[in-house]
Amino acid sequence: MVNIILLGIAGSGKSTLISKFSEWLKEKDLKASKFNFDCAADYLPYIPDFDIRKYFTLEKIMNKYKIGPNAALLKSFELISERKEEIKSEVEKIKSEINLIDVPGQLEIFIFSKGYELIDIFGKNKTFAIYLIPADISSISEIVLVQLLSLAARIKLEVPVINVISKADLSRINFEILNNPRKLKKELEKMSLGLEKEIAINSIKLVKNLLSKRIIKVSSITCEGFQDLLDISYEIFCSCGEI
Repeated sequence: MVNIILLGIAGSGKSTLISKFSEWLKEKDLKASKFNFDCAADYLPYIPDFDIRKYFTLEKIMNKYKIGPNAALLKSFELISERKEEIKSEVEKIKSEINLIDVPGQLEIFIFSKGYELIDIFGKNKTFAIYLIPADISSISEIVLVQLLSLAARIKLEVPVINVISKADLSRINFEILNNPRKLKKELEKMSLGLEKEIAINSIKLVKNLLSKRIIKVSSITCEGFQDLLDISYEIFCSCGEI
Protein backbone atom coordinates (compact mmCIF):
# COMPACT_ATOMS: atom_id res chain seq x y z
CA MET A 1 0.00 0.00 0.00
CA VAL A 2 1.18 3.50 -0.88
CA ASN A 3 -0.16 6.75 0.60
CA ILE A 4 -0.01 9.86 -1.59
CA ILE A 5 -0.73 13.30 -0.12
CA LEU A 6 -1.56 15.82 -2.81
CA LEU A 7 -0.26 19.29 -2.01
CA GLY A 8 -0.39 22.47 -4.04
CA ILE A 9 -1.76 25.96 -4.10
CA ALA A 10 -5.51 26.46 -4.37
CA GLY A 11 -6.62 25.77 -7.93
CA SER A 12 -3.67 23.55 -8.81
CA GLY A 13 -6.02 20.65 -9.58
CA LYS A 14 -5.61 18.37 -6.57
CA SER A 15 -9.22 17.19 -6.26
CA THR A 16 -9.71 16.79 -9.99
CA LEU A 17 -6.49 14.78 -10.27
CA ILE A 18 -7.62 12.48 -7.46
CA SER A 19 -10.90 11.93 -9.27
CA LYS A 20 -9.42 11.18 -12.69
CA PHE A 21 -6.35 9.29 -11.46
CA SER A 22 -8.47 6.98 -9.28
CA GLU A 23 -10.72 6.24 -12.28
CA TRP A 24 -7.65 5.50 -14.40
CA LEU A 25 -6.26 3.19 -11.72
CA LYS A 26 -9.56 1.32 -11.59
CA GLU A 27 -9.25 0.66 -15.32
CA LYS A 28 -5.84 -0.86 -14.53
CA ASP A 29 -7.47 -3.16 -11.95
CA LEU A 30 -5.86 -1.24 -9.09
CA LYS A 31 -7.94 -0.13 -6.13
CA ALA A 32 -7.44 3.45 -5.01
CA SER A 33 -9.15 4.89 -1.94
CA LYS A 34 -9.88 8.61 -1.71
CA PHE A 35 -9.52 10.58 1.53
CA ASN A 36 -10.79 14.13 1.93
CA PHE A 37 -9.26 16.21 4.72
CA ASP A 38 -10.53 19.55 3.43
CA CYS A 39 -13.43 20.53 5.67
CA ALA A 40 -14.03 23.63 3.52
CA ALA A 41 -14.87 21.67 0.37
CA ASP A 42 -18.35 22.53 -0.87
CA TYR A 43 -18.01 20.14 -3.79
CA LEU A 44 -15.74 17.22 -4.61
CA PRO A 45 -15.48 15.63 -8.08
CA TYR A 46 -15.20 12.20 -6.46
CA ILE A 47 -16.97 10.20 -3.75
CA PRO A 48 -14.54 9.99 -0.80
CA ASP A 49 -13.99 6.74 1.08
CA PHE A 50 -13.18 8.90 4.09
CA ASP A 51 -14.51 12.43 4.53
CA ILE A 52 -13.45 14.73 7.37
CA ARG A 53 -16.73 16.60 6.88
CA LYS A 54 -18.33 13.68 8.68
CA TYR A 55 -16.75 15.12 11.84
CA PHE A 56 -16.97 18.85 11.13
CA THR A 57 -17.21 21.43 8.36
CA LEU A 58 -15.56 24.81 8.01
CA GLU A 59 -18.84 26.58 8.70
CA LYS A 60 -19.45 24.64 11.91
CA ILE A 61 -15.95 25.44 13.17
CA MET A 62 -16.41 29.13 12.35
CA ASN A 63 -19.73 29.25 14.20
CA LYS A 64 -18.53 27.29 17.22
CA TYR A 65 -15.26 29.16 17.79
CA LYS A 66 -16.33 32.56 16.37
CA ILE A 67 -13.38 32.72 13.98
CA GLY A 68 -12.86 33.50 10.31
CA PRO A 69 -12.36 30.96 7.49
CA ASN A 70 -8.54 30.97 7.51
CA ALA A 71 -8.35 30.47 11.26
CA ALA A 72 -11.04 27.80 10.98
CA LEU A 73 -8.95 25.82 8.47
CA LEU A 74 -6.00 25.90 10.87
CA LYS A 75 -8.34 24.90 13.69
CA SER A 76 -9.62 21.95 11.65
CA PHE A 77 -6.23 20.29 11.79
CA GLU A 78 -5.98 20.93 15.52
CA LEU A 79 -9.27 19.04 15.81
CA ILE A 80 -7.92 16.28 13.58
CA SER A 81 -4.91 16.03 15.88
CA GLU A 82 -7.17 15.75 18.93
CA ARG A 83 -9.12 12.90 17.29
CA LYS A 84 -6.08 11.36 15.61
CA GLU A 85 -6.44 7.87 17.05
CA GLU A 86 -10.15 7.72 16.23
CA ILE A 87 -9.51 8.88 12.66
CA LYS A 88 -6.54 6.54 12.30
CA SER A 89 -8.72 3.60 13.32
CA GLU A 90 -11.28 4.51 10.66
CA VAL A 91 -8.60 5.02 8.00
CA GLU A 92 -7.05 1.62 8.73
CA LYS A 93 -10.34 -0.10 7.97
CA ILE A 94 -10.15 1.13 4.38
CA LYS A 95 -8.07 -1.31 2.37
CA SER A 96 -6.60 -0.47 -1.02
CA GLU A 97 -3.37 -0.50 -2.99
CA ILE A 98 -3.09 3.27 -3.28
CA ASN A 99 -4.48 5.92 -0.93
CA LEU A 100 -5.02 9.37 -2.45
CA ILE A 101 -5.21 12.08 0.21
CA ASP A 102 -6.83 15.43 -0.55
CA VAL A 103 -5.98 18.43 1.61
CA PRO A 104 -6.59 22.21 1.59
CA GLY A 105 -4.40 24.41 -0.60
CA GLN A 106 -3.14 26.53 2.31
CA LEU A 107 0.40 25.26 2.84
CA GLU A 108 0.70 27.06 6.18
CA ILE A 109 -1.52 24.32 7.62
CA PHE A 110 1.37 21.91 7.15
CA ILE A 111 4.22 24.27 7.99
CA PHE A 112 2.88 26.14 11.01
CA SER A 113 -0.09 24.07 12.22
CA LYS A 114 -0.96 20.42 12.82
CA GLY A 115 -1.28 19.30 9.20
CA TYR A 116 1.93 17.31 9.40
CA GLU A 117 0.20 14.91 11.80
CA LEU A 118 -1.53 13.35 8.79
CA ILE A 119 1.74 11.46 8.45
CA ASP A 120 1.09 9.79 11.83
CA ILE A 121 -2.38 8.74 10.69
CA PHE A 122 -1.17 7.04 7.51
CA GLY A 123 2.35 6.05 8.58
CA LYS A 124 5.64 7.48 7.35
CA ASN A 125 7.11 4.32 5.81
CA LYS A 126 4.78 4.21 2.81
CA THR A 127 3.76 7.86 2.54
CA PHE A 128 4.99 10.54 0.20
CA ALA A 129 3.62 13.81 -1.12
CA ILE A 130 3.10 15.17 -4.59
CA TYR A 131 3.41 18.94 -4.89
CA LEU A 132 1.39 20.10 -7.87
CA ILE A 133 2.80 22.98 -9.88
CA PRO A 134 0.06 24.30 -12.18
CA ALA A 135 1.28 24.55 -15.77
CA ASP A 136 -0.68 27.74 -16.31
CA ILE A 137 1.64 29.80 -14.11
CA SER A 138 2.96 32.69 -16.11
CA SER A 139 6.62 33.30 -15.23
CA ILE A 140 9.94 31.65 -14.49
CA SER A 141 10.11 33.42 -11.12
CA GLU A 142 6.86 31.71 -10.10
CA ILE A 143 8.47 28.35 -10.84
CA VAL A 144 11.19 29.18 -8.30
CA LEU A 145 8.60 30.27 -5.73
CA VAL A 146 6.61 27.04 -5.93
CA GLN A 147 9.86 25.07 -5.69
CA LEU A 148 10.57 26.86 -2.42
CA LEU A 149 7.07 26.07 -1.14
CA SER A 150 7.66 22.44 -2.03
CA LEU A 151 10.97 22.50 -0.15
CA ALA A 152 9.23 23.92 2.93
CA ALA A 153 6.71 21.06 2.79
CA ARG A 154 9.49 18.49 2.51
CA ILE A 155 11.31 19.89 5.53
CA LYS A 156 8.20 19.91 7.72
CA LEU A 157 6.58 16.64 6.66
CA GLU A 158 9.84 14.64 6.66
CA VAL A 159 8.64 12.47 3.79
CA PRO A 160 9.63 12.52 0.11
CA VAL A 161 7.96 15.32 -1.85
CA ILE A 162 7.82 15.00 -5.63
CA ASN A 163 7.11 18.02 -7.80
CA VAL A 164 4.59 17.31 -10.56
CA ILE A 165 3.40 19.69 -13.26
CA SER A 166 -0.41 19.67 -13.28
CA LYS A 167 -2.74 20.91 -16.04
CA ALA A 168 -0.09 19.95 -18.61
CA ASP A 169 -2.57 20.66 -21.40
CA LEU A 170 -2.45 24.37 -20.42
CA SER A 171 1.33 24.70 -20.27
CA ARG A 172 2.72 28.19 -20.96
CA ILE A 173 6.33 27.58 -19.97
CA ASN A 174 8.92 25.01 -21.01
CA PHE A 175 9.22 23.20 -17.69
CA GLU A 176 12.21 21.19 -18.94
CA ILE A 177 14.21 24.16 -17.66
CA LEU A 178 13.76 22.66 -14.18
CA ASN A 179 16.31 20.03 -15.16
CA ASN A 180 18.91 22.69 -15.91
CA PRO A 181 19.72 25.11 -13.05
CA ARG A 182 22.15 26.98 -15.32
CA LYS A 183 19.44 27.79 -17.87
CA LEU A 184 17.03 28.62 -15.08
CA LYS A 185 19.55 31.11 -13.70
CA LYS A 186 19.96 32.74 -17.12
CA GLU A 187 16.22 33.20 -17.41
CA LEU A 188 16.04 34.76 -13.96
CA GLU A 189 18.85 37.15 -14.86
CA LYS A 190 16.46 38.72 -17.36
CA MET A 191 14.32 40.03 -14.49
CA SER A 192 14.34 43.81 -14.32
CA LEU A 193 14.32 44.27 -10.53
CA GLY A 194 17.67 44.02 -8.75
CA LEU A 195 17.04 42.69 -5.24
CA GLU A 196 14.17 40.41 -6.26
CA LYS A 197 16.31 39.00 -9.09
CA GLU A 198 19.21 38.34 -6.72
CA ILE A 199 16.94 36.58 -4.22
CA ALA A 200 15.42 34.43 -6.97
CA ILE A 201 18.83 33.46 -8.35
CA ASN A 202 20.20 32.60 -4.90
CA SER A 203 17.15 30.47 -4.16
CA ILE A 204 18.13 28.13 -7.00
CA LYS A 205 20.98 26.94 -4.76
CA LEU A 206 18.39 25.75 -2.23
CA VAL A 207 16.31 23.73 -4.65
CA LYS A 208 18.70 22.54 -7.37
CA ASN A 209 19.60 19.34 -5.53
CA LEU A 210 15.90 18.54 -5.20
CA LEU A 211 15.07 18.90 -8.88
CA SER A 212 13.74 15.69 -10.40
CA LYS A 213 15.85 13.74 -12.84
CA ARG A 214 12.73 13.60 -14.98
CA ILE A 215 9.88 16.04 -15.26
CA ILE A 216 6.48 14.52 -14.56
CA LYS A 217 3.63 16.33 -16.26
CA VAL A 218 0.01 15.27 -15.80
CA SER A 219 -3.30 16.28 -17.27
CA SER A 220 -6.66 15.33 -15.80
CA ILE A 221 -8.17 16.07 -19.21
CA THR A 222 -6.00 13.77 -21.33
CA CYS A 223 -4.63 11.43 -18.59
CA GLU A 224 -1.12 12.36 -19.72
CA GLY A 225 1.47 11.33 -17.15
CA PHE A 226 -0.76 8.98 -15.16
CA GLN A 227 1.50 6.02 -15.87
CA ASP A 228 4.47 8.08 -14.65
CA LEU A 229 2.59 8.82 -11.42
CA LEU A 230 1.91 5.13 -10.90
CA ASP A 231 5.52 4.21 -11.63
CA ILE A 232 6.90 6.76 -9.21
CA SER A 233 4.53 5.53 -6.51
CA TYR A 234 6.39 2.23 -6.55
CA GLU A 235 9.88 3.53 -7.35
CA ILE A 236 10.07 6.05 -4.54
CA PHE A 237 10.33 3.39 -1.85
CA CYS A 238 12.94 1.26 -3.57
CA SER A 239 16.51 1.88 -4.67
CA CYS A 240 15.85 0.83 -8.25
CA GLY A 241 14.08 3.97 -9.44
CA GLU A 242 15.50 7.26 -10.65
CA ILE A 243 13.34 10.12 -9.41
